[in-house]
Amino acid sequence: MSVPVPAAGPLLLDYTLSTVPARLRVSTATQDKLGRIDLTVTGGTIGSPFFCEQITIPIGSGHDQLTEAAPGVIAKEVSGGTGSSQGGGWDPTESTSRGAARTFSFTPRRDEATFNGGWTLKLSLVDIPLNRQPCDAPITITESTRTDNDDYETRKNTVPITKSPPEFIFTDFRPEQIAASRAQSIKLHWVCDGDADTTFTLYWTGNTSGEPIGKGIRVWPPSGRSRHITKDTSFMLRTNTRNANGAPEHRYQTIVINCTDPDINANALNVTNTSNLNGETSTKNLTVNSNNTLKVSKMESSGWAYGIHVNSPLQISGFLNGYNNTRIAINNGLNVSGGLAGARVVVTRQSWTTPWKETSGRKQDPDNQVMVGRGHTGDENGNTEHLYATIRIE
Repeated sequence: MSVPVPAAGPLLLDYTLSTVPARLRVSTATQDKLGRIDLTVTGGTIGSPFFCEQITIPIGSGHDQLTEAAPGVIAKEVSGGTGSSQGGGWDPTESTSRGAARTFSFTPRRDEATFNGGWTLKLSLVDIPLNRQPCDAPITITESTRTDNDDYETRKNTVPITKSPPEFIFTDFRPEQIAASRAQSIKLHWVCDGDADTTFTLYWTGNTSGEPIGKGIRVWPPSGRSRHITKDTSFMLRTNTRNANGAPEHRYQTIVINCTDPDINANALNVTNTSNLNGETSTKNLTVNSNNTLKVSKMESSGWAYGIHVNSPLQISGFLNGYNNTRIAINNGLNVSGGLAGARVVVTRQSWTTPWKETSGRKQDPDNQVMVGRGHTGDENGNTEHLYATIRIE
């Protein structure tokens, strides 16, 4: 920060106040902050010089002021003003007044210093321990000056100084890839500066309790671990730090990583086009639990390997049509809401015939059994199988 001091007051000399760092930030429970104030003084001309016998800078003490440091802690520096007409050097002193406020006085070693526009004086307060309260802490500059042939007068003016909250940067929470397959390990990165004691908690879809992440870590999962996703997954990273008064403070960022081959859990699933089960042969299953019903208006099977096998009672309220390249087997029971409404047909002792060509004639049905399944492949010259079983009605 570099602030010219307003001329109203009236101040004879020209002042520019700057701080290091440019923005003063308060100390925290875990990190002390120091600041520096530089006051650059010029003024006058060769034809109209100004004369100065003292410049003072009072600094209040208290949580709502710039510092709460004990007397003697803040260092003083002077640059310039060593020429005989410039004061022959300037001596800084510190005194404590009512309320423990400190006044830093800078006095030329000669009776006075002549400001004629040809030189610059720099007065500095160094290593100021900044307290924890963000606030405005204005400084009133006081000069004892005169013009040629006039008496000395005390002139004052105030310049603002602000203590900002602790610097804390939490940004750039990002994945290495925005989409990942089930086989890919994901990796998250983020940037956090300003408090070395900050820890983190990472939450994601399905993990509401969160995973703690320690100090100084800026990547997850850490080296030696991998993490995969099976569906689109949201991640939320929370910082765990403290504000200037030591109270807990949290900040949050979220991202989403898409899974390219996800598991799908849905309350209602509407499919407008063809849906295929393309898993391994042993896992090509569409399972409907006992509390639900699978309702279809038309069911087809193509090929012997893709026959329709029913291992529990099958309720048929319309027509069950067989097509070429179709195999239908009923392995447990058949509930019919037609001519035998309310009855249950129990199917037992099932067996398939050996394949034959129907163009060569019809096979004789086994005694005391009925055909409960049929399989056929190819055209009218293709092979046919029948499934026979013993049934009873309950």
